[in-house]
Amino acid sequence: MRPVTWCLAGWTLLSIPSGIAGELPERANRLVPTTWSMPLDPAGSSPVGLDTVGDWARAVGGESLWTLFQQADASQAVTGAQATVQQTEGRATQAAAGWLPSVTGTGSWTLGTPNAAFAQYTDSHTMAVYNASIDASLPLTPWTAVPDQRAARADRLAALAALDDTRADARLDVATAWLDWAQAGSTLAIQQRLATVQAELLSVAEARYSAADVAGVDVLQQRQQVSSTRASLPAAEADVGRAERALSTLLRLPPDALPEPPQALPEPVLPTLPSPRDLVERDPGVQAALQTWQGDQARTRSAHAALAPSLALSAGGGVRYTQLVDQAATPTWSAGVSVSIPLFDGGLTVGRIQERRGTQAQSLTDLEQAVADLVREAEDAIALWQQTTRARTATEEARQLALAALEAARVGYAAGTSTYNTVLTAVQTAQTASLDALQAQRDQVDAAIALLGLVRAAWTTSEDR
Repeated sequence: MRPVTWCLAGWTLLSIPSGIAGELPERANRLVPTTWSMPLDPAGSSPVGLDTVGDWARAVGGESLWTLFQQADASQAVTGAQATVQQTEGRATQAAAGWLPSVTGTGSWTLGTPNAAFAQYTDSHTMAVYNASIDASLPLTPWTAVPDQRAARADRLAALAALDDTRADARLDVATAWLDWAQAGSTLAIQQRLATVQAELLSVAEARYSAADVAGVDVLQQRQQVSSTRASLPAAEADVGRAERALSTLLRLPPDALPEPPQALPEPVLPTLPSPRDLVERDPGVQAALQTWQGDQARTRSAHAALAPSLALSAGGGVRYTQLVDQAATPTWSAGVSVSIPLFDGGLTVGRIQERRGTQAQSLTDLEQAVADLVREAEDAIALWQQTTRARTATEEARQLALAALEAARVGYAAGTSTYNTVLTAVQTAQTASLDALQAQRDQVDAAIALLGLVRAAWTTSEDR
């Protein structure tokens, strides 16, 4: 930004009262509960002191995940929101014109045939006239300038809040894609462990068949199980590749520029959920809606101010020289006050006032809806966290029991006390229980991210701007 533009923008912001931001209107305030309907039980998570999004990213995926989050700022949505902020800064600079003078310099030189009034002075067929002046005008209409500047400032604050919201969404998308990559890798690991177990069972079956302890059908069935498990590995490996490519596409990076794949699905990390009042007041989406409403209020006042007279001071000075008459340049000057009083414009101003009132009413409705949606999302996220925590506890218990049953069946089959069908059922049950437990862990991590997404003020820092 050029120095002159910086000065104009600074004048714009300094000339606006600092208390413009205000608070939520009563109609939106009544939608904020005093406390959450149910407590947030952090059992099964790793709570951290979440001051910024970097704290969460490092706690979950280390520096590599935080690096990916920073690269998310290059996404199309974030760069578009940054461009919107620049546009609002330009409009704020334009709004400063309501307080600042305008200065114009003009000059002219004309050459032509003398008219009858000058013909007596010369026999020449040409005459030259020179003019130069500087004119200044200062508007004296604070009743329109102040609302316009307040509207411009509110638009800028709304754009900044929308930028924070968009940046948080982009980072949440990266987190989700990164977790998809981790889950695909964990699923592949489960399939690979199952293939190992199936191969070990095949060795036991073949040994017992050699000792004439079992029929050959056990060996044939186990060979079929080994082949089936191995056939599922390419699909699991392809899922890992797809998840990796989805993340690289989201970040617009080549796959080889990504960090090492996560070794396993991480444990959930919960933020500290503030009170309903603090959450609403800090949420960028609500702040954007609040600033939009305040900007529409200011624009409504500006539309009303168009019914008042407008004043302006004007002054100018310069020189004039007319060949054949003046022996030297003649100084010129002027000063005055202009008054413009609107009398009748066919209802144009009244129509604009009505339009602004409608826009203001709509933005207030949007603000109320933003508050109501945020409260509902928070309550739903708390309920989802409790639900997924209980579900994960149950599925993890089922997984442990299934693995213990599998181990007992394997030992029993090797000792000749268990049938092959018992072992086969135990293997299938252990596989299903392991995948269910993995999905339950992912659901719990997603519930933690849903809670984290609510604390959007912690997902941006001053350095982000």
